[in-house]
Formats: sequence, C-alpha cells, structure tokens
Amino acid sequence: MRVLLTSFPTASHYFPMVPLAWALSAAGHEVRVACSPSLVEAVRGSGMVAVPVGAALDNSVFWRGSQNAAGQPPGGESHRDRAMAMFGATAAEMLPDLLEFAAAWRPQAIVHEPRGYAGPVAASVLGVPSVGHLWGIDRTEERWPDDRRALEPVLERYGVARIDPLGELTIDPCPPVLQSPGARSRFGIRYVPYNGPGTQPPEASGSPSPPRICVTWGTTYRWSAGPHPVQQVLDALAACPLDVVAAVPPRMRGELDAPEGVRVVESRPLHLLLRGCSGIVHHAGLGTLMTAAVGGVPQLVVPSVTDGEHSAACVDAAKAGIALERDALADPHAVSEAVWRLVEDTALIRGARHVAEQAALQPPPSEAVRVLEAVVAGRG
Repeated sequence: MRVLLTSFPTASHYFPMVPLAWALSAAGHEVRVACSPSLVEAVRGSGMVAVPVGAALDNSVFWRGSQNAAGQPPGGESHRDRAMAMFGATAAEMLPDLLEFAAAWRPQAIVHEPRGYAGPVAASVLGVPSVGHLWGIDRTEERWPDDRRALEPVLERYGVARIDPLGELTIDPCPPVLQSPGARSRFGIRYVPYNGPGTQPPEASGSPSPPRICVTWGTTYRWSAGPHPVQQVLDALAACPLDVVAAVPPRMRGELDAPEGVRVVESRPLHLLLRGCSGIVHHAGLGTLMTAAVGGVPQLVVPSVTDGEHSAACVDAAKAGIALERDALADPHAVSEAVWRLVEDTALIRGARHVAEQAALQPPPSEAVRVLEAVVAGRG
C-alpha cells in the first residue's frame, strides 16, 4: 500500500502523525510525506522520506499590522480569519506540485492533519481515501461550517464540491477524558509522544529533590508585546525551592534573562525532558499539552494560542491540571501558588495519572494501520 502524508508546514502539526508513519513503514507499506520545503528537515529527522512541494511561504504576512483597542487585527478580521487565510494560501501553494507527484506515484490513501487542507483536496481530485489525523483536543467539526469559506477559491480551482477536513476515516490520538465531543465516529489510538530527534538528557530520570518543574512556551510561539510570559514565570519561581528547567527554541533564549539557578535548555525533545518532572507550565500548545498528558505530568496551562482557552478548560475539567489566565502571570504569588499545587495537590496528581492510564489503554498506531488497510481494500 502506498500512503501519502501531508501537513501544514509546522513541525507541531506534523509530529503527531509520525508514529502512524512509523507503523505504516513497519507493516511494509510505502510512505511519503509531501511538505513545504521549510518542513523537509523535520520530516527527514523523523526517519521519513520527504517530497518538497510548492515554495516556502512567509506566513508572517498574515499577522502584520497593529491590533486595535480590543486586541483584534484591524479591518474587522479575527485571529481565526487570518489563520484560515494562511492555511488556504498554503494549500493553494502546495497543491500543483503535490498533485503532479501523486499522479506519478499513485498513492492509495492520503493522511493529513486538520489544517493540512491540501490533503483532502488532493484526495478528492485523485479519488482516493482521505484520512484525517488529529493532534489531540479538536474542535474542527464544530468550526468547519465557518472555516470552509476561506477554502472556497481552492475548491473551485480544482473542481471540488466539498471536502471533509477530518477525512472519511478520522484517527484520534487524544485520551477520551480530554477530547471534545463530536458527532462523528473516530478511531482512537494511543498518543505516542514525538517532539523531534534527540539524545537522552542526563537529568531525565528518577524523582529529583527539590521537585523539578518544566517551563516551556513551545517552538512556534512568537512574543509580540508586553512582558515575556516565560520570563514572568521564571521570575515568579526564582525564590522557590524548585528545580526549574526552561525548555526553549534557540531564538527565544536571547529574549530571556534567566534568574540564578534556572537551567535553560535549547531544542530538547519534550518527551525526553519531562521524565522526572513534577509539573509543567506551558501555553496550551497541543504538542506540549498531549506530551505532558500521556506522561502523567500535572499541568499549569496559560492559554496563549488559538483554542488555548478551550484546551486549558479540558485539562482543568479532567482534574489533570490548572488553567490560569494570561493576565495572572503579572502576579508572582498567583504563579508560584499554582505551581506548588502541581507538586502537592494529590487530586491533581491523581487526575494527571488517570489521563496517562487512559491513554495507555488506547490501541497502538499499528491498529490504525489495519483499519486503513481495510478502508483502502474497500475502495479497491
């Protein structure tokens, strides 16, 4: 079976699909990943074969311009409007090369993440199954009626009447206790954390004393204005008897003035770093949230990304962590108090472990391969 994966060109969108790609390869199937040139190194680093398609777009053009007094982009556009315009433009750029490659390679199924819209469009044009692969907590289904408008020019260009961003088969790696309800059926699998290649860090073992806390704002977060959120957290924890580790991308290190005693590590895969941590403070990015969830690590979630409030609420409802408003970072006492709850609140510790136990009960990605084989056979 030949399976083509495709993703929006950000590693955090691609990484959740990597365990399925591994499982497909281990089962003897051919796998290719069609991606923007900017994602090629991340694909190669995961051990997969990359197929560069289209040109790398400068996505910052969708975010330029000052905000108005209400914190919204000018011209009445919302953050979501701009995001959908970006996703649509990326799909339009990828599709010509993607379809040219697919015409020669002839994939029997296309697997895509919820914002990799080139995938379902290509699947419709080629007449092959479209398989959606979620990142974790997902609201695509409820938002699709509005989001579809941004993709209408792409659909019209290729003569596609409709697409389903979640595919005719939806693979869901999110533990049920965290997932948003939806009307459609999803095939649940175990979330296997992958945050890029790396080496085993020496500190990632045991239960350190004092307790270790990881602080991270992911790899794609861009600091725009106001106090830096990571700096605020580090300053709030500086006087606490904790082992604080800040995990940041190289570009963010220069933005921080780490207090004495705080260790700053760059480009360390989170799934390796979290071993031995008693808690994590983060921005509600789904890669970070899901890695902490399946690791059984209590979370302090400070929403700073799209849908972050919803994701934080899901963690809070599962009693696996605490949701804290961004404005609360200005109060060092509120931050330190919340972090100590991660370490000492037995209900939060039990809740985090329960989520991890539920995740471990989900079928491995190899079971999704069996289902995908059946879908392709049924189309055959």
